[in-house]
Amino acid sequence: MKLIKVEPVAKEPWVDKLFTGPVTLQAIIGSDLSENFLIQQVNFSKGVRNKYNFLKNIYFIL
Repeated sequence: MKLIKVEPVAKEPWVDKLFTGPVTLQAIIGSDLSENFLIQQVNFSKGVRNKYNFLKNIYFIL
């Protein structure tokens, strides 16, 4: 088991037409830790929201 704290993970700017404004992305579990899972946290700026979309993969939204 490995404990991963979100706070120290670098926030990378992420620009995508899926969002109405700027967001940052934190890679909690990436390819360096797992070949099968990708866990990322999306941080929304004030007032930003996501647009309606269709997801091709399985997503868990917390």
